[in-house]
Amino acid sequence: MAGTESRSDAEELRALTESAEVVVFRSGLTDTRELAAWLERLGVDHTFVDMPMGEAEQRERFRRLQQHTGWHGLPMAFHHGEFVGGEPELRRALAPAAGEPSHWLSALGYGGLVPFIAGAAALAVRPDSPLVATALAGYAAVILAFLGAVHWGRVLAHPERADARRLLQWGVIPALLAWVALLAPPPVGLGLMLGLVALVHVVDRQLLASDPAMAGYRRLRRHLSWGALALLALSWVLVLVAG
Repeated sequence: MAGTESRSDAEELRALTESAEVVVFRSGLTDTRELAAWLERLGVDHTFVDMPMGEAEQRERFRRLQQHTGWHGLPMAFHHGEFVGGEPELRRALAPAAGEPSHWLSALGYGGLVPFIAGAAALAVRPDSPLVATALAGYAAVILAFLGAVHWGRVLAHPERADARRLLQWGVIPALLAWVALLAPPPVGLGLMLGLVALVHVVDRQLLASDPAMAGYRRLRRHLSWGALALLALSWVLVLVAG
């Protein structure tokens, strides 16, 4: 009978730890509000299991957890059913999801510099070509619209966020400014696009700074923005020198 109870306890514990991607056992004194908000921003499926130590049943469950994990305090965090430790260990386990862009994100991001490179190379050969300058300015406008739309995506993923209104408002501004810049002659338009890419980079750095889930994207954006700025600056100088 004792063996049956032990097996039942083990099955219950396994079912609990596998009930979500991340399962955190906590006591009534554990403040997990910031951790919960962080997991929400990451989009990680998670659940919290409360263990009030005033109840004999919960004390027994805590004892079984200690035996199972070798961990002597709460919170205890499980990731995909595997014990990882407390909150610091959980954050480290999820660090790739929080801080590193995926291979596809990096590849497509850096691939987005190819038209800037091609445009600058073409202007090095034909700096007096209005077609190339116009095409390059048009591509910069598309990129600016895309960067603004990122903030709409953030709000759509978490419409309850406190800064939703500000993100939605800013999200449309790069596209509108780029559209106006496209009306200018190519030499002026390229200069305006250069200024707009710099402006959006500065503003986005502030808007993304407090979001841990965007750490990897921030690093990628920094590299891509500096690359785009350098290539636009080179292209603009080539057009200006050509007269």
